[in-house]
Amino acid sequence: MVSYEKVQKALYRIKQAHEIHGDSIFLGHSGGKDSCVINHLAQRVIPNYKIVHNVKPILGTSGDPVGALTEMYPSTLEFLYSNVSKQHPVEFLHSSQMPDYIKRNGLTCQIDGARIEEHDRPGKSSNIIRNGESVNRKEMTEYEPNGIFGLAICYPILDWSTQDIFDYLVVNYLPFSEEYIENGEYEQFKRCLRN
Repeated sequence: MVSYEKVQKALYRIKQAHEIHGDSIFLGHSGGKDSCVINHLAQRVIPNYKIVHNVKPILGTSGDPVGALTEMYPSTLEFLYSNVSKQHPVEFLHSSQMPDYIKRNGLTCQIDGARIEEHDRPGKSSNIIRNGESVNRKEMTEYEPNGIFGLAICYPILDWSTQDIFDYLVVNYLPFSEEYIENGEYEQFKRCLRN
């Protein structure tokens, strides 16, 4: 079971970032398990925030940010529309659109679900951006004042384990995209539901 102390620390980190940035804060949401946890946590302490899904092309590299929307995993697109967007509107943006979106909306801080435990994930990024440079997640802190796109980045669950994430999902009955279930994590999730 994820400890009460870890949950409270995560809530405090989000609350602190919100106190600094106010309504200039947004949440990055992949549709995955970590994003679902930070979204649920943020709802407890922030009255209003934007959600952005950074579109990752999967069917090719068209180079067209709008065309890339059709290249999303269908299960993630469905999940974000049918679950997440019911509470908060979700913006679907290609990374090339992010600088303009950030400037247009006066955004200064992102809440992100990255965790130190994922510092050596095979086949996926294990890095974060600090001061314009890519650094391994082992070096991340709970608040980076100059992360990707020059934003401050809050990492509320950086010290959570995968088991902590699954425990929180089970206790709070939180679904997540089948894209992540297909990566072999559903068996672990089902074991948690049975226990």
